[in-house]
Amino acid sequence: MCFEGYLTLICAVLVLFYIFGRRLIRTRTLSSFQKNRNPYSKCSNVVPVKNGSHKDLSSTNGFYPVEETMKIKPPSCLEDPSLGVHKFIKIQGVKLHYVEAGSGRGRPTLLLIHGVLDFWFTWRKLVPALSRRFRVICLDLRGCGDSEKPLLRNSYSLPIVGEDVAAFIRSVGDPVRDGAGGVSLVCTGYGGQVGWWVAQHYPGLLRKMVQVHAPHPHVLRSYFYTSIRSYYKLWPLLLARMPALPEWAASEDNLCLVSRLLEPLLNNKDISDEEVDAYYYNFSRTGDLTGAIHHVRNWDLWGTTEKGSTPPILSTPTLLLMGDSDPYIPLEAGYKSAEYVERIKTRVLVGGGSWSVVTHSDAVLEELAIFFGEPRILDDRYCSSDDDWDNRDDDQDSVCDDVDSPTRGSGIVGRMMGAGLSVVSRWNSNNKLQ
Repeated sequence: MCFEGYLTLICAVLVLFYIFGRRLIRTRTLSSFQKNRNPYSKCSNVVPVKNGSHKDLSSTNGFYPVEETMKIKPPSCLEDPSLGVHKFIKIQGVKLHYVEAGSGRGRPTLLLIHGVLDFWFTWRKLVPALSRRFRVICLDLRGCGDSEKPLLRNSYSLPIVGEDVAAFIRSVGDPVRDGAGGVSLVCTGYGGQVGWWVAQHYPGLLRKMVQVHAPHPHVLRSYFYTSIRSYYKLWPLLLARMPALPEWAASEDNLCLVSRLLEPLLNNKDISDEEVDAYYYNFSRTGDLTGAIHHVRNWDLWGTTEKGSTPPILSTPTLLLMGDSDPYIPLEAGYKSAEYVERIKTRVLVGGGSWSVVTHSDAVLEELAIFFGEPRILDDRYCSSDDDWDNRDDDQDSVCDDVDSPTRGSGIVGRMMGAGLSVVSRWNSNNKLQ
């Protein structure tokens, strides 16, 4: 697409002028340094990390230099035992890292997939509650967190990442509880695009799916491809398609990418200093930025690969939680996503956006409790046992209790019914349903 290419080049030139201009006229002050503090910019107090929660992948592959085996100690919040046990598995020749909590005989599995420029830690406020009734797995996508980071850009295309998730489900799924209906997905951001892809190509692997502020990809493409304003709003995604320049710009000013990403959370005090350090630690190692940005480079927001095609109607029961305060993704995109799912329930999180799993964690948990029919995950005093699941009839685990739309075809009438039957409610500031 020539127009997109010209805009990408213009964005790259402007960013270069901006960076060099700042270097020429800027005087580094103490206040500016404290604003973008990075405790991991200098590797003093370096200790080797062995057999810990953050095993170094460079010791088992040829992608990283030997000196990378010496790592600074991670923040203690990344090793919090309440968030689960850190494990690794090799899928499609790539070693993936995941954190598992609530393991127990017969528990249904929830697979949590993070967004782009993020890692498993984004689910920290949901895992303790969900692990009371579920086996919870937080996966690091390839190139993110402690998962292995292939060097080539084409190793991060959506079909390849989707195949990773599908193979991962087959490998770690519980055949006793998940064999008949599959696992349940909970996705946010770019992880939602991966979830939609898996639901379309491997519906038999999924029991239910929850999308947190992640509309159907076909709806997103229709907004971005047809609107000139979208090119102005999404210029960082255009810039990310350039080689090397995005990594350089993101690492400027003491890893300014982290402070920019976490700015909404910092402004509302939804994140602690130690949690901020966890993000600095996540992006402080060689290749961390490149792996994450490769996902952005392969994000097909303008529909260049599927232009003119109509996606099939998905059969997986779906809950879509949409924030209404995102300047990039309009709320209407959530309503239109109902046209491509047989059974879907849409909820609106007032004031929510791309960080809804953190800023609206209580609201998200309550919606998950209703959708999965497990109100006891909201009770801090409740502690489940394996016997609870062994004595539970499979009929109690309804396919989609709260999504009572009739079966319909894939024609225009069916899509109109899907949009009309999408259930919409709102959360006020006190997290109560109006």
